Amino acid sequence: MAERYAQSTGARLDDVAFYWAFAHFKFAIIAQGFGVWVAAGAMAVQDFGHLDDEVLKNRRRRLVKLEQEG
Repeated sequence: MAERYAQSTGARLDDVAFYWAFAHFKFAIIAQGFGVWVAAGAMAVQDFGHLDDEVLKNRRRRLVKLEQEG
């Protein structure tokens, strides 16, 4: 998808690995925030479960991708 976007817009993808990693870092922060709200009982009847494992898997995938792409 990123390649198609670059082709149609002329955008460069030199730093795409950084931006992918940064996006996943932001997601991890949001997921941790949900976890805090759920633990505090501030999410009413919504329960997202325990997200720590998902956040860690996400972080590992992004770090590996960042190391591969520089």
